[in-house]
Amino acid sequence: AGQMGALDQSIAIFQHLIKQEGCRELESDLAAVLSNKGLILLNMGQLSQSVTMYDESIAIYRRLVEREGHHKLEQDFAKALANTGTVFNSIGKLSQSMAMFDESIAIYRRLIEKEDQAELEQDLATFLMGKGNLLCSMGQLPQALDIYDESIAIRRILISKGHHDL
Repeated sequence: AGQMGALDQSIAIFQHLIKQEGCRELESDLAAVLSNKGLILLNMGQLSQSVTMYDESIAIYRRLVEREGHHKLEQDFAKALANTGTVFNSIGKLSQSMAMFDESIAIYRRLIEKEDQAELEQDLATFLMGKGNLLCSMGQLPQALDIYDESIAIRRILISKGHHDL
């Protein structure tokens, strides 16, 4: 409860500074704290509250990245999308889950392929596994196998490059 209280206090402070003091440069920090709280709520099994936190975080990230051009936040945006996909899968909202995973994976692919951010490959492999799990839940086993194979191939490449912490 202590960690949750600290997060709630941080959220309240950021919201005050942004809304009352006009400190818009803190919006990405607010989105990060909301995502962190969403992850904790997910791990605690409080799924609807987790979705609420992620929805608010994603809305901020989407505006900052897509409308205001803060592209350095795309990785955080993509992680929030993937984590929300995990929550939606857990509560049986499979089509929303698929949309979240697809958008997240598309961002990661672009960052890796077009922006040469190979350090993101491990996250991509993880999110592909999440999408594979979702496809299994939906009974789409051939598609799930294709996604799992892609994730495994990425992990094998990472291991061959000396990344043994997978």
